[in-house]
Amino acid sequence: MSQTLRDYGIDKYQQPNSALNFSSRYNFSNGFSIGVDCSNLLDNWTTYDTKGLSPGYQKDYIEPGRTILVKTSFTL
Repeated sequence: MSQTLRDYGIDKYQQPNSALNFSSRYNFSNGFSIGVDCSNLLDNWTTYDTKGLSPGYQKDYIEPGRTILVKTSFTL
């Protein structure tokens, strides 16, 4: 992302954010395994940029949602 002086780039501030992720995998004795990966379980934003510290001067805001991935595998 590029910033210019006309775009208050010199006072850009990224607000704090957090994400809760989960990953688990279970291996069966026959070589089969199943797993699940979940990212951003709390559905928080990943980017929230403002002018200065005040959250009232919003610039960029990205809220990607949750991602859930189910995986299976088999090993001979």
